[in-house]
Amino acid sequence: MEYNRSGSSSSTTEESVTNYKDKKPCQICGSNAFDDFIMTCFKCRVTREHIYCAKVLFKVVPDMWLCEECRTSRGVIFINHDEASASNQQSDSESAK
Repeated sequence: MEYNRSGSSSSTTEESVTNYKDKKPCQICGSNAFDDFIMTCFKCRVTREHIYCAKVLFKVVPDMWLCEECRTSRGVIFINHDEASASNQQSDSESAK
C-alpha cells in the first residue's frame, strides 16, 4: 500500500511554519506561540506580552494596553475608571450635605 501526500497540504504547512518564525515573541516568556493572545503596547508599539504573562492578567486582549515602561514614563496618566467613579460619587454625596 502506498500513501500519497497532496502538495497543497505540504505548502500550507511550510507557510504556517514560516509565519510562526516571522512572528515577534512575547517579551516575558520568549514564545511567539498563541499570537492571538499577545498584546502590543499602544504607545511604543514595541513591547509585546501574552495576556497570561503580563503582571496584570487579562481574559481577553484589550483594545488599548500600555507596557510597564510607557505606563511609568513621564506624561502618561493612568486612570482607573472604577476608582474615579467611586470618588465622584463620594464627592457628590458630601456636597449634598
